[in-house]
Amino acid sequence: IRIEIPRGVWRIDTPVIIDPFLAGPQRGRLEVVGDGSGATIISGAVLAAPRPLTEADPKILRARPDVVALPLPNPAQLAPHDISRDIAALPFQVFQDTTTFTLSRWPAEGFATTPLVPVDPPRQFALGPLGGPDAPRWDDEPEAWFGGYWMADWAYEFLAAKVQPDGRTFSLGPFAYTGAGLVKDRKMARVFLANSYTQLRNPGSFVLGPDGQTLYAILLASSAPIEIGNLATLL
Repeated sequence: IRIEIPRGVWRIDTPVIIDPFLAGPQRGRLEVVGDGSGATIISGAVLAAPRPLTEADPKILRARPDVVALPLPNPAQLAPHDISRDIAALPFQVFQDTTTFTLSRWPAEGFATTPLVPVDPPRQFALGPLGGPDAPRWDDEPEAWFGGYWMADWAYEFLAAKVQPDGRTFSLGPFAYTGAGLVKDRKMARVFLANSYTQLRNPGSFVLGPDGQTLYAILLASSAPIEIGNLATLL
């Protein structure tokens, strides 16, 4: 069986499944090819239509002319996870031209080292002050998410946090991982703040809105369309 696909971009919203009925030995070889006259692209991404921000959008971003809103084709949310779960931070990817957008974060790369202070109940902690005296205040973050190595240098967890009234420290926990190798009296942690509204500064970065249905992004200086691909359908 030979399937020729004309040149151009062909978008799909569900996985392509080749089952034994199509590809089994009783039917011989299955070929899927372009027609040879140009590039053939099969994509699980959908085009996103940017819109300006309105009063319904987060207050911290409304005065930002460089930020646009992008509706998601499917709702998404950040979710806590630890080293026992091999998952991506978000179940989609954002593209413009050949650039894959990144989730806004602080620091921009790597990790910051910050004090880790035990509080009650057990396995809950306070974090901070984050970034030292020259760091921005974090009061305006609608929600805070941290990835980091908390209880051991290899025990990564991604979890929600709450900024405290001082604007510089966060409450955390409880942590999910309680296995062997944890440091009982750990004083410092290597962390990064994810989905940071205050750090949304660079073209090619975005945050996920509180409603889970909107992205807020800074686009590239390009006329190329913006595409959002569900990881389950990207080929």
